[in-house]
Amino acid sequence: MEDTQDLLNDFIGYADTADDRIVENGIFGSDTESAMRSFEATVGVEPDGIATLDDRELLEQTVTDLEVSSADSVVALGDESVFVGTWQSRLNIWNDLVLELPTSIRVNDRFGQDTEVATLAVEELLGLQVDGIVEPEDRAALRNAIRDVRSQQDVTILRRTEVDGRPVLVKALFVNNQYCLRFSVGYAADERCTNTPGGDLNTAFYVTINDVSFIAGTANPNVAFVQVATQGSGSIPLATRQIGDSLARAWVELVDDKPDTIELREVDGSSVLELRFSLKPTDRDSLGPTLSIISSQYAQSFFVDSCERPSEDVLSLEGSLAGASIIVTVTDGVGSARISSGTVSAPVEIGGTVTALDMSTESIVITGEFEGALFDGVAFTATTTCS
Repeated sequence: MEDTQDLLNDFIGYADTADDRIVENGIFGSDTESAMRSFEATVGVEPDGIATLDDRELLEQTVTDLEVSSADSVVALGDESVFVGTWQSRLNIWNDLVLELPTSIRVNDRFGQDTEVATLAVEELLGLQVDGIVEPEDRAALRNAIRDVRSQQDVTILRRTEVDGRPVLVKALFVNNQYCLRFSVGYAADERCTNTPGGDLNTAFYVTINDVSFIAGTANPNVAFVQVATQGSGSIPLATRQIGDSLARAWVELVDDKPDTIELREVDGSSVLELRFSLKPTDRDSLGPTLSIISSQYAQSFFVDSCERPSEDVLSLEGSLAGASIIVTVTDGVGSARISSGTVSAPVEIGGTVTALDMSTESIVITGEFEGALFDGVAFTATTTCS
Protein backbone atom coordinates (compact mmCIF):
# COMPACT_ATOMS: atom_id res chain seq x y z
CA MET A 1 0.00 0.00 0.00
CA GLU A 2 2.82 2.39 0.82
CA ASP A 3 4.54 1.65 -2.50
CA THR A 4 1.24 2.20 -4.33
CA GLN A 5 0.67 5.55 -2.64
CA ASP A 6 4.23 6.62 -3.55
CA LEU A 7 3.56 5.76 -7.20
CA LEU A 8 0.16 7.49 -7.20
CA ASN A 9 1.78 10.71 -6.01
CA ASP A 10 4.40 10.41 -8.74
CA PHE A 11 1.65 9.90 -11.32
CA ILE A 12 -0.35 12.88 -10.02
CA GLY A 13 2.67 15.10 -10.56
CA TYR A 14 4.06 13.65 -13.78
CA ALA A 15 0.71 13.40 -15.58
CA ASP A 16 -0.23 16.95 -14.54
CA THR A 17 -3.59 15.85 -13.16
CA ALA A 18 -5.86 18.17 -11.17
CA ASP A 19 -5.70 15.85 -8.14
CA ASP A 20 -4.06 16.84 -4.86
CA ARG A 21 -1.21 14.74 -3.48
CA ILE A 22 -2.36 12.00 -1.12
CA VAL A 23 -1.03 11.15 2.32
CA GLU A 24 1.47 8.29 2.11
CA ASN A 25 0.49 6.51 5.32
CA GLY A 26 -0.04 2.91 4.23
CA ILE A 27 -3.80 3.11 4.82
CA PHE A 28 -6.23 2.84 1.90
CA GLY A 29 -8.48 5.83 2.66
CA SER A 30 -10.87 7.86 0.54
CA ASP A 31 -8.05 10.04 -0.86
CA THR A 32 -6.15 6.96 -2.06
CA GLU A 33 -9.31 5.51 -3.60
CA SER A 34 -10.01 8.78 -5.43
CA ALA A 35 -6.43 8.95 -6.75
CA MET A 36 -6.69 5.33 -7.90
CA ARG A 37 -9.94 6.07 -9.77
CA SER A 38 -8.33 9.06 -11.45
CA PHE A 39 -5.37 6.99 -12.60
CA GLU A 40 -7.60 4.18 -13.88
CA ALA A 41 -9.75 6.64 -15.84
CA THR A 42 -6.67 8.33 -17.33
CA VAL A 43 -5.13 5.08 -18.62
CA GLY A 44 -8.47 3.67 -19.82
CA VAL A 45 -9.24 0.84 -17.40
CA GLU A 46 -12.38 0.43 -15.28
CA PRO A 47 -12.28 3.24 -12.66
CA ASP A 48 -13.39 1.15 -9.68
CA GLY A 49 -10.81 2.51 -7.24
CA ILE A 50 -9.57 -0.99 -6.44
CA ALA A 51 -5.78 -1.39 -6.57
CA THR A 52 -5.53 -4.85 -8.10
CA LEU A 53 -2.17 -6.45 -8.90
CA ASP A 54 -2.66 -5.62 -12.57
CA ASP A 55 -3.50 -2.00 -11.70
CA ARG A 56 -0.38 -1.67 -9.55
CA GLU A 57 1.85 -3.14 -12.24
CA LEU A 58 0.30 -0.79 -14.82
CA LEU A 59 0.76 2.16 -12.41
CA GLU A 60 4.47 1.41 -11.94
CA GLN A 61 5.01 0.97 -15.68
CA THR A 62 3.15 4.24 -16.41
CA VAL A 63 5.25 6.17 -13.91
CA THR A 64 8.46 4.63 -15.29
CA ASP A 65 7.46 5.53 -18.86
CA LEU A 66 6.72 9.12 -17.83
CA GLU A 67 10.11 9.39 -16.12
CA VAL A 68 12.00 8.01 -19.12
CA SER A 69 10.09 9.89 -21.83
CA SER A 70 10.07 13.34 -20.21
CA ALA A 71 13.15 15.50 -20.63
CA ASP A 72 12.11 17.36 -17.47
CA SER A 73 12.61 14.21 -15.35
CA VAL A 74 16.40 14.71 -15.35
CA VAL A 75 16.99 17.29 -12.60
CA ALA A 76 19.97 18.76 -10.75
CA LEU A 77 20.96 21.73 -8.57
CA GLY A 78 18.99 24.86 -9.50
CA ASP A 79 16.14 23.07 -11.31
CA GLU A 80 12.50 23.63 -10.38
CA SER A 81 9.76 21.20 -11.43
CA VAL A 82 7.35 18.57 -10.14
CA PHE A 83 10.02 15.98 -10.90
CA VAL A 84 12.16 17.62 -8.22
CA GLY A 85 9.30 17.42 -5.72
CA THR A 86 8.71 13.69 -6.25
CA TRP A 87 12.44 13.04 -5.81
CA GLN A 88 12.45 15.09 -2.60
CA SER A 89 9.55 13.00 -1.29
CA ARG A 90 11.45 9.76 -2.00
CA LEU A 91 14.56 11.10 -0.25
CA ASN A 92 12.46 11.86 2.84
CA ILE A 93 10.96 8.36 2.82
CA TRP A 94 14.46 6.86 2.57
CA ASN A 95 15.56 8.97 5.54
CA ASP A 96 12.57 7.84 7.62
CA LEU A 97 13.07 4.16 6.81
CA VAL A 98 16.85 3.95 7.09
CA LEU A 99 18.83 7.01 8.23
CA GLU A 100 16.49 8.50 10.86
CA LEU A 101 18.15 11.92 10.69
CA PRO A 102 15.86 14.39 12.48
CA THR A 103 15.62 16.60 9.42
CA SER A 104 13.46 16.47 6.31
CA ILE A 105 13.98 18.06 2.94
CA ARG A 106 11.29 20.62 2.24
CA VAL A 107 9.21 19.32 -0.67
CA ASN A 108 8.97 22.55 -2.68
CA ASP A 109 9.88 21.39 -6.23
CA ARG A 110 13.16 23.35 -5.98
CA PHE A 111 16.47 21.51 -6.21
CA GLY A 112 18.52 23.24 -3.51
CA GLN A 113 21.75 22.34 -1.76
CA ASP A 114 19.99 20.14 0.82
CA THR A 115 18.47 18.08 -2.00
CA GLU A 116 21.87 17.84 -3.73
CA VAL A 117 23.66 16.65 -0.56
CA ALA A 118 21.03 13.95 0.03
CA THR A 119 21.15 12.96 -3.64
CA LEU A 120 24.93 12.53 -3.62
CA ALA A 121 24.70 10.36 -0.49
CA VAL A 122 22.03 8.11 -2.00
CA GLU A 123 23.90 7.77 -5.29
CA GLU A 124 27.05 6.68 -3.47
CA LEU A 125 25.18 4.26 -1.20
CA LEU A 126 23.27 2.62 -4.08
CA GLY A 127 26.29 2.32 -6.37
CA LEU A 128 25.12 4.93 -8.90
CA GLN A 129 27.09 7.62 -10.67
CA VAL A 130 27.81 10.17 -7.93
CA ASP A 131 27.15 13.42 -9.79
CA GLY A 132 24.07 14.93 -8.08
CA ILE A 133 22.08 14.59 -11.31
CA VAL A 134 18.81 12.68 -10.88
CA GLU A 135 18.17 10.50 -13.93
CA PRO A 136 15.55 7.75 -14.47
CA GLU A 137 17.99 5.09 -13.27
CA ASP A 138 18.45 7.01 -10.00
CA ARG A 139 14.69 7.13 -9.49
CA ALA A 140 14.30 3.42 -10.22
CA ALA A 141 17.19 2.46 -7.93
CA LEU A 142 15.83 4.45 -4.99
CA ARG A 143 12.30 3.15 -5.57
CA ASN A 144 13.61 -0.44 -5.53
CA ALA A 145 15.75 0.21 -2.45
CA ILE A 146 12.74 1.61 -0.56
CA ARG A 147 10.64 -1.40 -1.59
CA ASP A 148 13.37 -3.78 -0.41
CA VAL A 149 13.64 -2.12 3.01
CA ARG A 150 9.87 -2.23 3.48
CA SER A 151 9.48 -5.85 2.45
CA GLN A 152 12.74 -7.78 2.89
CA GLN A 153 13.63 -6.05 6.15
CA ASP A 154 10.02 -5.64 7.35
CA VAL A 155 10.13 -1.92 8.15
CA THR A 156 7.02 0.28 8.36
CA ILE A 157 6.79 3.98 9.21
CA LEU A 158 3.88 4.29 11.66
CA ARG A 159 4.00 8.03 12.31
CA ARG A 160 5.98 11.04 11.13
CA THR A 161 5.10 14.43 12.63
CA GLU A 162 6.48 17.38 14.61
CA VAL A 163 5.92 18.39 18.24
CA ASP A 164 7.05 21.86 19.31
CA GLY A 165 9.31 22.06 16.26
CA ARG A 166 10.97 18.70 16.97
CA PRO A 167 10.68 15.91 14.39
CA VAL A 168 8.93 12.79 15.71
CA LEU A 169 9.30 9.40 14.02
CA VAL A 170 7.81 6.03 15.02
CA LYS A 171 8.52 2.91 13.02
CA ALA A 172 8.02 -0.83 13.39
CA LEU A 173 10.64 -3.31 12.26
CA PHE A 174 11.81 -6.90 12.56
CA VAL A 175 15.37 -7.11 13.86
CA ASN A 176 17.38 -9.72 15.81
CA ASN A 177 14.40 -12.11 15.64
CA GLN A 178 12.20 -9.61 17.46
CA TYR A 179 9.45 -7.23 16.37
CA CYS A 180 10.41 -3.80 17.62
CA LEU A 181 8.97 -0.31 17.84
CA ARG A 182 11.44 2.55 17.57
CA PHE A 183 10.47 5.99 18.86
CA SER A 184 12.55 9.04 17.93
CA VAL A 185 12.16 12.65 19.06
CA GLY A 186 14.94 14.68 17.51
CA TYR A 187 18.13 12.70 18.13
CA ALA A 188 16.76 10.98 21.26
CA ALA A 189 15.35 7.50 20.71
CA ASP A 190 13.91 4.52 22.56
CA GLU A 191 13.28 1.01 21.28
CA ARG A 192 10.84 -1.60 22.64
CA CYS A 193 10.68 -5.20 21.41
CA THR A 194 8.50 -8.27 21.77
CA ASN A 195 9.67 -11.05 24.05
CA THR A 196 8.11 -13.97 22.17
CA PRO A 197 8.70 -13.66 18.41
CA GLY A 198 6.64 -16.14 16.44
CA GLY A 199 4.20 -16.56 19.32
CA ASP A 200 1.84 -14.08 20.94
CA LEU A 201 2.78 -10.65 19.61
CA ASN A 202 0.04 -8.71 21.43
CA THR A 203 1.88 -6.17 23.54
CA ALA A 204 1.62 -2.50 24.52
CA PHE A 205 4.15 0.12 25.58
CA TYR A 206 3.82 3.56 27.15
CA VAL A 207 6.95 5.54 26.30
CA THR A 208 7.96 9.14 27.03
CA ILE A 209 10.91 10.81 25.27
CA ASN A 210 11.74 14.48 25.78
CA ASP A 211 8.24 15.17 27.15
CA VAL A 212 6.55 13.47 24.15
CA SER A 213 4.47 10.43 25.18
CA PHE A 214 3.40 7.50 23.03
CA ILE A 215 1.12 4.53 23.46
CA ALA A 216 2.03 1.83 20.96
CA GLY A 217 2.29 -1.90 20.47
CA THR A 218 2.56 -4.92 18.23
CA ALA A 219 -0.32 -7.28 17.48
CA ASN A 220 -1.22 -10.66 16.03
CA PRO A 221 -2.50 -10.81 12.41
CA ASN A 222 -6.19 -10.98 13.43
CA VAL A 223 -6.06 -7.66 15.33
CA ALA A 224 -7.35 -4.92 13.02
CA PHE A 225 -8.20 -2.16 15.53
CA VAL A 226 -7.13 -0.93 18.95
CA GLN A 227 -9.39 1.00 21.32
CA VAL A 228 -7.37 3.20 23.70
CA ALA A 229 -9.38 4.77 26.55
CA THR A 230 -8.40 7.28 29.24
CA GLN A 231 -10.77 8.23 32.04
CA GLY A 232 -12.23 11.67 31.41
CA SER A 233 -10.76 11.92 27.90
CA GLY A 234 -12.84 9.29 26.12
CA SER A 235 -11.51 6.63 23.76
CA ILE A 236 -9.45 6.66 20.58
CA PRO A 237 -9.92 3.99 17.88
CA LEU A 238 -6.69 3.13 16.07
CA ALA A 239 -6.12 1.02 12.96
CA THR A 240 -3.23 -1.46 13.05
CA ARG A 241 -0.64 -1.58 10.25
CA GLN A 242 1.16 -4.57 8.80
CA ILE A 243 4.89 -4.58 9.54
CA GLY A 244 6.59 -4.93 6.17
CA ASP A 245 5.63 -8.20 4.49
CA SER A 246 5.33 -10.06 7.80
CA LEU A 247 2.06 -11.12 9.39
CA ALA A 248 2.71 -9.05 12.50
CA ARG A 249 0.94 -5.71 12.93
CA ALA A 250 1.66 -2.51 14.87
CA TRP A 251 -0.08 0.67 16.06
CA VAL A 252 0.81 3.97 17.71
CA GLU A 253 -0.73 7.19 19.02
CA LEU A 254 0.68 10.30 20.69
CA VAL A 255 -1.05 10.83 24.05
CA ASP A 256 -1.05 13.27 26.95
CA ASP A 257 -1.65 10.66 29.67
CA LYS A 258 -1.12 6.96 30.13
CA PRO A 259 -4.35 5.20 29.01
CA ASP A 260 -6.47 3.29 31.51
CA THR A 261 -7.49 0.51 29.11
CA ILE A 262 -6.34 -0.89 25.77
CA GLU A 263 -8.69 -3.23 23.93
CA LEU A 264 -7.72 -5.20 20.83
CA ARG A 265 -10.43 -5.90 18.24
CA GLU A 266 -10.89 -7.91 15.08
CA VAL A 267 -12.19 -6.53 11.77
CA ASP A 268 -15.84 -7.06 12.76
CA GLY A 269 -15.32 -5.07 15.97
CA SER A 270 -15.40 -8.08 18.29
CA SER A 271 -13.08 -7.81 21.27
CA VAL A 272 -9.97 -9.99 21.31
CA LEU A 273 -8.60 -9.07 24.74
CA GLU A 274 -7.76 -6.19 27.05
CA LEU A 275 -4.03 -5.63 26.98
CA ARG A 276 -1.65 -5.10 29.87
CA PHE A 277 1.47 -3.03 29.44
CA SER A 278 4.80 -4.69 28.65
CA LEU A 279 7.54 -2.97 30.60
CA LYS A 280 10.69 -4.69 29.42
CA PRO A 281 12.40 -2.81 26.59
CA THR A 282 14.19 -5.99 25.41
CA ASP A 283 14.13 -9.72 25.98
CA ARG A 284 16.79 -9.51 28.70
CA ASP A 285 16.12 -11.35 31.95
CA SER A 286 17.72 -8.49 33.89
CA LEU A 287 18.40 -4.99 32.67
CA GLY A 288 21.64 -4.32 34.57
CA PRO A 289 23.72 -1.16 34.14
CA THR A 290 23.20 1.26 31.27
CA LEU A 291 25.35 3.85 29.53
CA SER A 292 23.68 7.16 28.70
CA ILE A 293 25.34 9.41 26.15
CA ILE A 294 24.11 13.00 25.85
CA SER A 295 25.02 15.89 23.53
CA SER A 296 23.30 18.86 21.94
CA GLN A 297 22.52 16.82 18.82
CA TYR A 298 22.44 13.18 19.90
CA ALA A 299 21.19 11.34 22.98
CA GLN A 300 20.81 7.61 23.59
CA SER A 301 20.98 4.98 26.31
CA PHE A 302 22.55 1.55 25.80
CA PHE A 303 22.50 -1.61 27.92
CA VAL A 304 26.03 -2.44 29.08
CA ASP A 305 26.98 -5.90 27.80
CA SER A 306 30.56 -5.95 29.06
CA CYS A 307 32.72 -3.54 31.05
CA GLU A 308 36.30 -3.77 32.30
CA ARG A 309 38.22 -1.13 34.25
CA PRO A 310 41.58 -2.65 35.27
CA SER A 311 42.98 0.70 36.42
CA GLU A 312 41.92 4.29 37.09
CA ASP A 313 42.56 5.45 33.51
CA VAL A 314 41.75 2.30 31.47
CA LEU A 315 38.22 1.35 30.37
CA SER A 316 36.82 -1.15 27.87
CA LEU A 317 33.04 -1.11 27.44
CA GLU A 318 30.51 -2.54 25.00
CA GLY A 319 26.77 -1.77 24.99
CA SER A 320 23.81 -2.44 22.75
CA LEU A 321 20.16 -1.97 21.86
CA ALA A 322 18.23 -3.86 19.22
CA GLY A 323 19.71 -2.50 16.02
CA ALA A 324 22.42 -0.37 17.65
CA SER A 325 25.69 -0.83 19.55
CA ILE A 326 28.46 1.22 21.17
CA ILE A 327 32.12 0.43 21.89
CA VAL A 328 34.21 2.64 24.19
CA THR A 329 37.96 2.08 24.60
CA VAL A 330 40.08 4.31 26.84
CA THR A 331 43.78 4.01 27.73
CA ASP A 332 45.66 6.59 29.83
CA GLY A 333 42.48 8.65 30.06
CA VAL A 334 41.95 9.11 26.31
CA GLY A 335 40.47 6.89 23.63
CA SER A 336 37.55 6.42 21.26
CA ALA A 337 33.83 5.77 21.15
CA ARG A 338 32.00 4.28 18.15
CA ILE A 339 28.26 3.91 17.67
CA SER A 340 26.84 1.62 14.98
CA SER A 341 23.18 1.55 13.92
CA GLY A 342 21.01 1.67 10.82
CA THR A 343 20.55 -1.38 8.57
CA VAL A 344 22.73 -3.73 6.56
CA SER A 345 21.94 -1.82 3.37
CA ALA A 346 22.43 1.59 4.99
CA PRO A 347 24.68 1.39 8.05
CA VAL A 348 25.22 4.48 10.19
CA GLU A 349 28.54 4.92 11.99
CA ILE A 350 29.12 7.70 14.55
CA GLY A 351 32.67 8.09 15.78
CA GLY A 352 34.03 10.09 18.68
CA THR A 353 37.21 10.89 20.58
CA VAL A 354 37.30 10.45 24.36
CA THR A 355 39.22 13.33 25.93
CA ALA A 356 38.63 12.70 29.64
CA LEU A 357 37.66 9.81 31.94
CA ASP A 358 36.57 10.13 35.59
CA MET A 359 36.25 6.89 37.58
CA SER A 360 36.83 8.45 41.00
CA THR A 361 33.28 7.61 42.16
CA GLU A 362 30.88 4.73 41.56
CA SER A 363 29.58 6.48 38.44
CA ILE A 364 31.92 6.67 35.47
CA VAL A 365 31.89 9.93 33.50
CA ILE A 366 33.27 9.99 29.95
CA THR A 367 33.64 13.24 27.99
CA GLY A 368 34.69 13.83 24.42
CA GLU A 369 33.78 15.07 20.95
CA PHE A 370 32.12 13.45 17.96
CA GLU A 371 34.06 13.35 14.72
CA GLY A 372 33.04 12.80 11.12
CA ALA A 373 30.44 14.39 8.87
CA LEU A 374 27.37 13.77 11.04
CA PHE A 375 28.18 15.52 14.35
CA ASP A 376 31.73 16.73 13.84
CA GLY A 377 32.99 18.75 16.80
CA VAL A 378 29.88 18.26 18.96
CA ALA A 379 30.80 17.66 22.62
CA PHE A 380 29.27 14.70 24.46
CA THR A 381 29.11 13.29 27.98
CA ALA A 382 28.46 9.61 28.81
CA THR A 383 27.78 8.12 32.23
CA THR A 384 27.56 4.53 33.45
CA THR A 385 28.01 2.46 36.62
CA CYS A 386 29.88 -0.39 34.90
CA SER A 387 29.13 -3.02 37.56
